Amino acid sequence: LAEDAWLMEYGPVAIPEILEPELWITDGHSLENYKGDPQLTWWVPTGTSCGHKSGDMWVLDALTGDVLGSKTTGRQLDRRVFNCSNSGTWGCPSEQWSDPYQYWFGRREGRPPRGPNPQTGYGYGGSMDTDNLYDLFGEVRDYWQTRLGRNGANLTGGSGDGSWCASGRDCGFVLTDHIWTTACPDNAAYYAQFGEFDFCEGTASARDVVGHEYFHAVIWFEFDPHGTEYSYEIGALEEGSCDLFGEMLENYSTGTADWHNFVNADWGGRRLSDPAKTIDPWNSGNYPDHFSSSFVYCNTSDNGGNHHNSTIPSHAAYLMAEGGLFNGCEIPAIGIDAVQRIWYRAWCQYFTRTTTFNEAVFAFQIACQDLYGETHPEYLASVTAALQAAEMDQPGYCSGIPEVAPLCAVRGAGAAWTGLAAGEPDSVFSSAETVWLHSADGVADRRLLVHRLPAGTVPGVWEEILSGADTLSVTVGADGSLSAALGPQPAGEWTLLLDGDRDGFYQPWSDQLLPLSITPAVQVNGLTVHTESPERLNFSWSPLADAPQGTVYRVEAAASPAFSIPLTLATTADTTWTDSLSVPAMPLRLYRVKAVMP
Repeated sequence: LAEDAWLMEYGPVAIPEILEPELWITDGHSLENYKGDPQLTWWVPTGTSCGHKSGDMWVLDALTGDVLGSKTTGRQLDRRVFNCSNSGTWGCPSEQWSDPYQYWFGRREGRPPRGPNPQTGYGYGGSMDTDNLYDLFGEVRDYWQTRLGRNGANLTGGSGDGSWCASGRDCGFVLTDHIWTTACPDNAAYYAQFGEFDFCEGTASARDVVGHEYFHAVIWFEFDPHGTEYSYEIGALEEGSCDLFGEMLENYSTGTADWHNFVNADWGGRRLSDPAKTIDPWNSGNYPDHFSSSFVYCNTSDNGGNHHNSTIPSHAAYLMAEGGLFNGCEIPAIGIDAVQRIWYRAWCQYFTRTTTFNEAVFAFQIACQDLYGETHPEYLASVTAALQAAEMDQPGYCSGIPEVAPLCAVRGAGAAWTGLAAGEPDSVFSSAETVWLHSADGVADRRLLVHRLPAGTVPGVWEEILSGADTLSVTVGADGSLSAALGPQPAGEWTLLLDGDRDGFYQPWSDQLLPLSITPAVQVNGLTVHTESPERLNFSWSPLADAPQGTVYRVEAAASPAFSIPLTLATTADTTWTDSLSVPAMPLRLYRVKAVMP
């Protein structure tokens, strides 16, 4: 009967899901526009899967089956916040007055704010978790209804399972450190079998934590049987997506997201924008930012690294939303709103209970095409680049298969070389000369970091490059060409590392190594070049009086003549060196003499 009523209201756009009905006595207070006497009724919650959302509660006469009315439950909240601060067990009150403390423990829907928690025998004095969770339950429900058209996690107005916690209700336990000792502090969870959220002290007041846990409930109700297998890659995808929707709630409520999931004095949280900068307190390793990272966890704890490896997909989501350079790839930003819709549709329409990272790539791409293929076709390139930069399309570190260059990677400087300002390739300079960096095929407007490293330095892939006084910034021109003066460099043998994506790590597919030899400056006086005949040039100069024996001089010209240059000459005991060379007559200009010390 409820299904027929739903189809009559909305048409055959989808087949509604019918959740467990409940028997209620209904009167005019519980059903708007109902004018009859109180009577026994069935309240039948309906909803649909991802395509068409309409969460309604149909009220049927329990004796006749007549439809008495319906309620759209999207904006109707039924919150229960259970305050455990004065209970030694999980029997925590959601509405209980205490004479000794002159305080209401717990808060039900519609009840006034409780204010700071008293200092009970279990502590927690001054905590605002009860009121804060009450408010955040309202925010997260409003977010899902307003932004993504979802009527609660279970599509019928709440996150409850319909038994312990009513289907239209959101139940949360706060201040549970003393009874949930295996998980606290700094932790929270969604227990789907009870339809409840549990929060250690402080976490119920963190918007991104509440948003994170609520998405667990969304995922639970999206699959049949409920939930994912929650291990290894699908587990990491779930945890990373929960972090993402924690940030989405932050953005919805405050207008901005810090991309840093739950930070407090004791825990650094997970930094979606730069995962490798934070350490996982559970396994003491840095979080990974790409699938081939050596930080990826490959063992069995935490169901195969669900939380630790979660930063791979969440980092990809950050790159999609905010854009940037990573792993040699340039990812244009598509914004938070597009990412949340793509991510949600992929989960709702294309994920399974066992989706892998590789399979998720296709799911996100197809979801992007579904939503934006006509209005913003350029979004697909950004989504693809972010997933490739995070290497979610590669076998991954645990496979043992070596990492390869992402398909989106480019060398930021192009095929660069060192030389004079005029552009001749050269790798040997004196310490008095300016070293120039050249390229004809770089990425237009790309800013590069140039690091001077000891000779022969070949960093390992993803080895951190420490910037310092020996680091310079140069920019490729709008036409893709590069001609930048690095200035005089100190004498010695060096390696120039061009960090083409400015990520502070070395990847051979995006960065470049150039050898550089700098000799001590040698003063060479009186270079003259004159024509003895139409086919003969004379070179002469006075080398430095105390130049070591064996010093080699090279004569070069900006306008190359027909003979091979540089011409290599060696000193004698004389202080003046002169020689002639037969060449075709042609103008030569801008000569220089370079000394290479033995």
